[in-house]
Amino acid sequence: MLRRLVTNKKSLVIVPVVMALVLAGLFLPVMKVSIEPYGRLSLESKIVISIGYEAAYASPGWVSPTGFVDGGSVWTDEPLAYDEDTLTFAWVNCPAGWSDYLELTIAEITCDKVQLWMGRVNTQVSDVAVDVYYNSAWANIYSGAFVVGSFQEFAIGSEQLVTAMRIRFFSEKANRQAEIYEADFNDAGLVEDISNLPIEKAFGLVNTSTDYWSTVTNPPTFPLDDAECFFEVTNNSGAAVDIAIRAINFGGGVGWTLAGSPGEDTVTLKAGKSGDNAEIDMVTLTTGDQSFITGLADTASKKWEIKLETGTFTDGVGKSSTITLTATLV
Repeated sequence: MLRRLVTNKKSLVIVPVVMALVLAGLFLPVMKVSIEPYGRLSLESKIVISIGYEAAYASPGWVSPTGFVDGGSVWTDEPLAYDEDTLTFAWVNCPAGWSDYLELTIAEITCDKVQLWMGRVNTQVSDVAVDVYYNSAWANIYSGAFVVGSFQEFAIGSEQLVTAMRIRFFSEKANRQAEIYEADFNDAGLVEDISNLPIEKAFGLVNTSTDYWSTVTNPPTFPLDDAECFFEVTNNSGAAVDIAIRAINFGGGVGWTLAGSPGEDTVTLKAGKSGDNAEIDMVTLTTGDQSFITGLADTASKKWEIKLETGTFTDGVGKSSTITLTATLV
């Protein structure tokens, strides 16, 4: 008789627990509740990551033309290699007073300033005159002293369709030498413009303390290649760009905080690009911008991948975060 009473007591304990779990499930449609063999309650949450992109207008789109045209009979110009993008030009035999000019031509661009990196080898070469050509005429935008060993910008005053720059030097005596190391136009028509597809990744239900990749391959084999990357960013800017990346903490319920390693209501989010040799090369995302892709050429695309490392959950509410890619003209 005593044994039967004990058995009945066990039955009475079990039934209310099962009913409580069923009722909890009715009020938490996004949460999956289950009893594991070890008697631990585990929560699974639905995760969505959205991808945004934006432009950073911090740097102008400087254009370096390919060469100067001798504008007068007095100048002798001798181009010397500077680097792969820039030529060094040196002129000798300056006459006394303003020299003849050297002219730098370029296809028509929307321009509101020019810049020179200037140097001199003789102190008797003092001032420089800078002219630009627009509206079918030359306009002098600067006459005066020049800065040695750094870029000096000269504003045109407003955006104009410019096709050429003309440079003259003033020397107190004849046969003096002056140098310009680089002369650039800023292309105000260049606009940072990138796109990314797809714009969202839904991970669905995820478990605690588990790694998830955005590709079908889980995990990918390093080095990452295009086939192992879910996203693709494309540069439509008209010039090369650098791309930075950041994310926001996950919202929904108690939310999840981004961190270097997962924990309670804390997750780690990593981004890797095609070509990364190992997982250590991936960027661990924070809420601040970090360098991600450098020198992405105009019209070029780059594949990239996300890794999500979950921690433990204190609720089962669906979570979401947004990753933002930001482009800056190189």
